[in-house]
Amino acid sequence: MRSHAITACVAAAVLSSVTVPALGAQKPTKKDTVVAGGVPGPGGQLELAELMKQLDALKKRVSALESEVAKGDNGSPKMAAKFQAPFTVVDENGKSIFSVSDDPYSTGFRGRVHISPGSSGNNYNIWIHNANGVLAAAMGESNASAGLISVLRDGKDVAMMHGKGFELKSSSGKMLGVLGLDPQNETRARLGVRGIFQIYDEGYNTVVDAGTLAAGRGMVRTWPGGTCKAFGGMKSPTCLEGEK
Repeated sequence: MRSHAITACVAAAVLSSVTVPALGAQKPTKKDTVVAGGVPGPGGQLELAELMKQLDALKKRVSALESEVAKGDNGSPKMAAKFQAPFTVVDENGKSIFSVSDDPYSTGFRGRVHISPGSSGNNYNIWIHNANGVLAAAMGESNASAGLISVLRDGKDVAMMHGKGFELKSSSGKMLGVLGLDPQNETRARLGVRGIFQIYDEGYNTVVDAGTLAAGRGMVRTWPGGTCKAFGGMKSPTCLEGEK
């Protein structure tokens, strides 16, 4: 349908361009000689020949357009272009906002968003930097060929999800929590917390907590209360505390 519309529009434009000069030329001047068909003599014939050339050129252009439209209508999209790395995309001020490199991350030029291999040279990742160029997040393939997502603060890993689980670290690099495979037996899981482990009810009130006292002793408490009173009855105690 689009190709027919293009043809009709171009044909109408061509006919109008031919008809107007031809109609205007029906009245011969004193110097012209009327020939068959009502077209002026030598001057009019040259003008008509030029118009015919333009018509032939327009026909060729219409044919080319119809071919392009037909290609677009066959339901087989194709990649428009290929780009060879390295390359960089900049904003209107010339600042790098996206870059792709085949050099390792440690040596290649980096935009705000950067794609390149990691330290192994064959594990590609997406690296995201803040306005100061400090790494804020990364996602891709680890050296062990497993998926990896890393969140950083001040350029240091504070949360990481990889093929063996999830890790949470302090800004100084200390491990705060881990949920993943047990290093001693990877058919089992492990949950580890440095600090307090809490369970909440529907109102987000603590009902059970467990952690480490300042003296290094472990404690488990049940709520409400959690006052660790002396156990004198047959019911389970509200508090379990490690020995001094």
